[in-house]
Amino acid sequence: MTSIERYKILNAVKSTRIIRPLNCIFSFICVLFGTYYSGGLNIRIETFLIALSATLIAGAGYVVNDIFDLEIDKINQPQRVLPQGLLNIKQASIITFILLTIGLLLSLSSDSVWHLLIATINALLLLFYAIYFKKIGLIGNLVVAWTAASTFLYGALLTNSIKKVLPIMILAFLYTLIREWTKTIEDYEGDKSQNAKTVAIMLGKAKTVWLLFVPAILLLVFIFVFYRMNITNPFEFLWLNILVVVPLALFLIILLRSQNKIIVKTVHKWMKIDMLILLLIYVVSYLLD
Repeated sequence: MTSIERYKILNAVKSTRIIRPLNCIFSFICVLFGTYYSGGLNIRIETFLIALSATLIAGAGYVVNDIFDLEIDKINQPQRVLPQGLLNIKQASIITFILLTIGLLLSLSSDSVWHLLIATINALLLLFYAIYFKKIGLIGNLVVAWTAASTFLYGALLTNSIKKVLPIMILAFLYTLIREWTKTIEDYEGDKSQNAKTVAIMLGKAKTVWLLFVPAILLLVFIFVFYRMNITNPFEFLWLNILVVVPLALFLIILLRSQNKIIVKTVHKWMKIDMLILLLIYVVSYLLD
């Protein structure tokens, strides 16, 4: 193999980062978990096709977002695929089209029309998010929170019950909203250069941190409400408070003390881990049940 061939292969591998492989895998897992946690114990090819459908649509959302964020990413995320020139806009657009088309077609593998409906709605929301919603603040953040939380519903719809997965959906929605607002603080400079009307730009960094307390408090309240309603069991209640609520409180305290970009970026990474822990608590609870 020549050095030129190795270089091309290396660039091709690096280019796959545009779909955020780890995030896409996480979406796949969330759909599967939504199915099994809601009572879908039988392993069926339909389950994996529906999970793949959500994964491909999520990947398309990441690509189209990078297309419209190219100028901002040159400032905020210069290491990404498009700012580095590993792919051009035309190539990224073709990838988006292919992912969306296959994702929507795979949603038809379900007997329920709800999968096609949710897949279509989420695909449109992700497109409009990249084109318009992201630059107008709150609506864009709500769109991202919904698409993240809906993966659990997407999986649960393969069963006869979605009630069991609703608490996970709500907690995932709230934590994603917290992460989204934190990200606006992290991306403040780049977003401001493009006249984006994000929450951090509209309110300022410090006030945005205080705003984070709203979904954080709601998350805590819902954990207690679900427990009182016997929807959340004692194991989940205990570990959600210890491993999710306590770290989240520490994150907010750190952000109150400083909105330095490096600190905010570090906190945001830990929030991703904490959100994964939230899901793992439900996974362990499900396995122990």
